[in-house]
Amino acid sequence: MSWNSYSYDDFEDRAAAKARTKRKVDQRRKKGELLAPVVPKAKLGLSITFWGKAWNRNLEAYSDYSNRLPRGRTYLRQGSVMDLAIEQGEITSTVMGSDLYEVRIAIKPLAKARWQNLKDDCTGRIGSLVELLGGKLNDHILQQVTDPAGGLFPAPKEIVITCSCPDYAGLCKHAAATLYGVSCRLDDDPSLFFKLRGVDAAELIGTSAVDAVQALTAVDGGSQEGVIDVSDLSDVFGIDLGSLEIPDGLLDAIPSANPEPAVNTPPKKKAAAKKAVSKKVAKKAKKAVTKKSAVKKKKA
Repeated sequence: MSWNSYSYDDFEDRAAAKARTKRKVDQRRKKGELLAPVVPKAKLGLSITFWGKAWNRNLEAYSDYSNRLPRGRTYLRQGSVMDLAIEQGEITSTVMGSDLYEVRIAIKPLAKARWQNLKDDCTGRIGSLVELLGGKLNDHILQQVTDPAGGLFPAPKEIVITCSCPDYAGLCKHAAATLYGVSCRLDDDPSLFFKLRGVDAAELIGTSAVDAVQALTAVDGGSQEGVIDVSDLSDVFGIDLGSLEIPDGLLDAIPSANPEPAVNTPPKKKAAAKKAVSKKVAKKAKKAVTKKSAVKKKKA
């Protein structure tokens, strides 16, 4: 049907339907329902970040979606996606069409074997969680995480779509708009991608709490090489120096500089000893960081 074949009645019907759905949105908001419309940040494309753009490229690579994605893109541009939420393995949205339609998209969990392979390939090659979420990765890692067969992104066979609209196609325009809307949400919070796939992004970096504590205990007051900056501890290791605790069994795993004969120490005294060592480690790390800052200022 060409554009010229539309009558004034068709235009009037669509205008009336749009006004009707807008009233429904207003009614839901008055009832206290929080609707968060999806607004693309890019003027030409839809997304501006690495993970958002990668999500859209993955969608557009599949012929299963090629016929319906353009309509969904237009719907999103028109502001029809009135709400969109991302949870583990699930995307839900409210989309305005001739009526308000509810969309639910289930994403199958990332296969454990695939996730393990990705961790094996990426561990030690990503500097920090900030680099990962910002998409500042080398070509090898980019190829691994975006690979259609072995990467992080879901294939059509892993996506189950339901919509309350009367269109029974595999991918209606409301669901297509929802899928594109995910990229806009990832612009705001890229960690939602890993939440959707049900994996912990930090595992790709491969840094554990044990590694962090060992790094702290290895600090030498006379040498400033390898000292961890205090501002990086929370981001990289998740450790607060002010309340550093030594995990059970960790002290036993670290060889003592002055080994002593084994003594049957009462549980209360053993706990107190661990706490004292914990405070000592924290104090030593803070002292090293302070000295490092003093050295930097002196050089400046």
